[in-house]
Formats: sequence, structure tokens, C-alpha cells
Amino acid sequence: MVSSKAYSESLSHRYLPNSNTIDGEYTDAKKAKFFMWEGENPVAPVESEAQKPNYSKLLSNYNEEQRSGKVPYVFDYIPSMFLKSPSLQKSYNDFAIKHGSGLRKQTKGTVLLTYYRSGSSFLGQLFNQHPDVFYHFEPLFPYSRDCSSDSPAFKKEKIENLERILSCDMPNMRNLTQKIQHFNPNLYNSRLCLLTGACFRFNSLSLCDPRLCPPMPGGELKCSSCGPLNLELTDDLCREKEMTVVKTIRICNGSWLDSISKSMSLKVVHLIRDPRAIAKSRLSIPDDPITEAEIVKNVTDLCKQQMLTYEKYFGSDDYSTVLYEDLNRLPFEKAQEIYDFVGLTFHPKVKGWIRQNTGASRVRRESLDLKDFHVAKRTMIDDKEVILYEDNAGHNYTKTKFKVKETQDMLLQNSMPDMSKIIVEEVNSPDRKRTVVHNQILEARNPFGTYRNSATVLETWPSKLPFEIVDGIQKGCSELMEEFGYKFVRSKEEYEDKSTSYLPELQ
Repeated sequence: MVSSKAYSESLSHRYLPNSNTIDGEYTDAKKAKFFMWEGENPVAPVESEAQKPNYSKLLSNYNEEQRSGKVPYVFDYIPSMFLKSPSLQKSYNDFAIKHGSGLRKQTKGTVLLTYYRSGSSFLGQLFNQHPDVFYHFEPLFPYSRDCSSDSPAFKKEKIENLERILSCDMPNMRNLTQKIQHFNPNLYNSRLCLLTGACFRFNSLSLCDPRLCPPMPGGELKCSSCGPLNLELTDDLCREKEMTVVKTIRICNGSWLDSISKSMSLKVVHLIRDPRAIAKSRLSIPDDPITEAEIVKNVTDLCKQQMLTYEKYFGSDDYSTVLYEDLNRLPFEKAQEIYDFVGLTFHPKVKGWIRQNTGASRVRRESLDLKDFHVAKRTMIDDKEVILYEDNAGHNYTKTKFKVKETQDMLLQNSMPDMSKIIVEEVNSPDRKRTVVHNQILEARNPFGTYRNSATVLETWPSKLPFEIVDGIQKGCSELMEEFGYKFVRSKEEYEDKSTSYLPELQ
């Protein structure tokens, strides 16, 4: 059983490092990485010992009709939260069997074509934070990332399910995973796929919309307590949005998307990153050992896949590339270009998120009129309520209300997890002085986070990678590096000078 104490508070994705055992079963730590975007410190949605029979219903081999339907997601299943009273059970059952209104399928989609450790989570957040987008984070997770052959495993299934998700026709995860031989339901992320009805549901603000949670007397539930999605209601909400966006690292190259582009208006944003930085990032993942020869081969193969896509689709009105380095150095400018390409406005909410997550200078609130701010979201976290305020210009701040004064005192004494840092500001207003507590994300401590600072992120690989790895990658990725302007290390002697910058010129 994974304790809620295993989670550290942060506004970023989270890595759960101590999850080697789940309900007494050993799991592979390097495959049990858990990401989270919600800032609500949820209890892990894993059933207790008493509820194991309840959870087992999610794994039962029902007949095809019962296993592949959308409503209900699983027969006779009620999450622990709703077993407390008959009225709560009825509330959940009514929600679980409610049918959607059958809106017309979505016809506009965007695929963020990315790769493992390419900085794709940051790019994805530009769409996750946009209110006109229905966003999916790695919905193809049950399938492998294998791109090592001309006929990668599950290519056909990946394409079919991606098309369904883009058109807002959510597949039943239980049915999908039972057709994947290597899928292990006892791994943490795999269990979340089954329990919630969508992989990495908590990484998507869209999938955590309160309308996709059963009604609960007394207020909204945490996303982690809602139980499985009602897939028909999810489809309806998705179809109301301007477009669907999917971030995935499981599509080997852009040609896989050709059949989808025939059935809908599809845009492809192709994220490119310095292959040497990708190697450094992959080597930094805890409990994921890889040899020098393996990392050189993996990254070299990745460069070839990227160039196959680029050479085929360069110049197309539906294909655009963005350099990870440019996005970090010019986040506002590049975000505007991306939105122009896909046909979205640059929403103030996204501007506020970028400002908060790129190390940009924070505008002092003394120069702003607090009357222009409104409540955008309220989140209950244990013994406190966090209120997010926004204005129409993209500025935002949070105010924390504590139920117990001792808890506030503890926070102000820096008794916080290593993942967060508390900043206390006194904000003057006409009525009274208020204390505002902010979480500032410390990316250096979280390899899966989305906080970015160009000075610390973009120039780290020369101090970490040995010259032999750099030289091997440059030889295998020379075509990509030349095309996108990445500067080469010319000699071992030159590489000893760590002050040299190898960043491409800003485009």
C-alpha cells in the first residue's frame, strides 16, 4: 500500500521514488514512476486490503460486451470513497451509468510529436493550461516505446487508439490493456490507468474537470478520489472544446499520422532537442542504468527517426518544428508562434503559467490593482485551502487559508519537503494586510518537473557527459545537428573548456 506520505507537495509533476512494493508485490522501480500535475497532494488511488476484491473487478476477464463498453466503465465497481453510505453509492452509480448526449466527434486535433527526455512535458503544459483545449498526457502509455525495427510492436493499435482519442472517442482502458501481452497491471502507473480509466489522468486538467467527477455533498472531490471516468461524459466534454491535443513519445515518426490526417484536421508540432542534452537527461534518471554504448545507439537512432519526419513534412502547412532550446529562451515568443500555427489564442492563463514556470521576473503586486483579480480556483489540501487569483493580463497569485494556526507556523519555519520552497509576501490592500504563501518549484530536485530556467537547464550536458559519448552522438546525429544549428565539439581539448556554449542561434 502506497502511503500519501510518499508524495511531496509541489506544483510540478512528481516522481514517486519509493514505490517498489504495492500491496506486497515487488515492482520494477524504474517502471514505477508516477507523474502528477495537480497541486492537491492526493492519497494514492490504490484500494486497501479490505477493498482488494473490489479492485479485482477491474482486472476480471469479463466477456467482450461487458469489458469493452463505455458506460459503466466496469460493472458493479464502487470506489472506496463512495462505499461509506447508501446515498453516496447511489450518487456514484447514477454518475457511472449516465449516458452522454452524443455530440459530433471532434474534427480538430494536434499531436505533440516528442521523444523520451526531450523536454516534452514543458511543451505539453502550454496546451494543458489552455482552457480551449482537451489535453491528454501519454495516453498510449500501455504500449512500449519501441522504434527499433521497421515494424515496431503495436504500430496499428497505437494509430487506431490515437485517432479515437483525438476525435474524442475514449477507448475502454480495461479492454485495451487486456490485449497487450506485456502489460503488467501491478505496476503503479499501470494500475492508475485501470483505476481511473485514462493513463496519467492527473496530468491533465481536462480529465480532472469537476464535471467528470461524481457529485459529492459538501463540495468537489479531489481528482484522485473520483473513481473511474464516465467515458461518454468525457467524450462530450472533449467535443465541446476547440481542439484535442495529445502529447506522446510512442509514435516513432510522423508518417504514422498520415491516415489520421485524412479523417480530421490534424496539426503536428515536432519537438527537437540537442541530442547530447537528451543523452544527459536520460542518464540522470534514477534507477535506470544504461551503458555508454547503449545511450549513443539510442540517441543516434532517435536522430534518424526525427530526420525521417522532418525531411518528409518540412514545408507542409500542417507540420511545424520547435527547438527545445528556443522554447526555453524565448517562451512567450515561441508559445505565440505555436498557438498561431495550431489556431489558438494566447490565453492570459497560459501567460501566467509561463511566467511562473520559466524563472521570469515576477511582477510586484504593489504595482497592480488587487481589485482586478478574481478567484480562479479553490483547492483543499489537508488542513488548508489554496485559492488561486488571476487577472485578465495573466498575472496570478495564491492565498492560503489555514484551518490550524500551528500548521502555518510550521510552514513558515521551512518545515516543507525538499521539492518546494516557501515564499511569504505581505500584500497591502485597503481592508487589511494579508500573508500570501507561494510554492516556488525547484526543478533541480525534480527530474520530471516542468519548471525551466535557461541558465541552469540548457548548458548542463557539457559538464556531465564524457567526451567519448559526445563524440559518438555527434557522429551519429551530424545531419540533425547541422540542420538545426547545434554547435559541434571539435576536439577533446576544446571540450575541456566548460565555458564554451554549444547552443544554436536563436531562430
